[in-house]
Amino acid sequence: MTQQEKRAWIDVGIAALIATFLLQSRLFALFFLAPLQSIRIRRGRVAFWYAAASMLAFVAGLKLVQLTRLGIGFDAAFFFLDLFVPISLCLGLWLIDAPVLAGHKREYRLIAATALGSVGVLPVFGVLASAEVLTEVVQAQIVMLAGGSELLNSGVIDEIVTTAITALYGSFSLGIALVLGAGWYLGTVLALRGTERVEDAPSLVRFRTEPRLIWAFLVSWAIALIGFYVDIGLLRPVATNIGLVLALIYAVQGVGIIQFLMARFGLGRGARIGIGIAAFFVVLIPGLNLVVVFGVPGLGLAELWVNFGRTETNSKERK
Repeated sequence: MTQQEKRAWIDVGIAALIATFLLQSRLFALFFLAPLQSIRIRRGRVAFWYAAASMLAFVAGLKLVQLTRLGIGFDAAFFFLDLFVPISLCLGLWLIDAPVLAGHKREYRLIAATALGSVGVLPVFGVLASAEVLTEVVQAQIVMLAGGSELLNSGVIDEIVTTAITALYGSFSLGIALVLGAGWYLGTVLALRGTERVEDAPSLVRFRTEPRLIWAFLVSWAIALIGFYVDIGLLRPVATNIGLVLALIYAVQGVGIIQFLMARFGLGRGARIGIGIAAFFVVLIPGLNLVVVFGVPGLGLAELWVNFGRTETNSKERK
């Protein structure tokens, strides 16, 4: 084995360990795909799959240790159920840069990857719902937040649990798209930084969606709105998921517009970081966070009618 091959294997191991740590940390789980994307850019697709497989092996090992410490018997179904989500997300990440989608624009690749990840995660919800585990978990969380168990004896909690589970089914694709998008973007930027290919790194400032995407956005939310008044079955959560994923894409465009405007008005690095931190804390404030939640995607949508002066996106950035 040559020195270069040894270095490649070390990089694969490090990427797998970092991805495992991020996934298990909960707080930074949103970014666990970034090391895997980075290793794919730097070492290729084979290294990516080795790193992903190693991460899954580490996660499985940690799960076995946890079950042993808690004295819980091994249940194969629920054990492998825990691996379904990271497996589905790894497949989605692979699809974003897969040759089969090489000729499509980034937003369409993200939508396709999100669809793949959503299909992979659906069995998890199905098994949990059939075993009533999902209901029990949501119920326990609500009781904990409410600060008492007296709600268990009231009919109010049943309505809250039903509403919460309905919201979960209608929005889980948003979480998948967020993890895939964040992992792909950060992993690619970090891998290309300091290299000769740094100009190939994705740029939010130059990111622009196709105008025709607005029709899918409007139709999906129209169907979701109808679902509030008419029983349309599974069509409502499907439409809501699609609408939220598209809203996320327009939010990314909105962030790009904000970055462009800050640069245009000559704001320094410190001011930009301050605005970003302020926006983060605003998101945490109930009521006030609606300014960011609706304002940023709205800004992205507004570029369909308002010319903010951004230069036309070149073909390299659009793909």
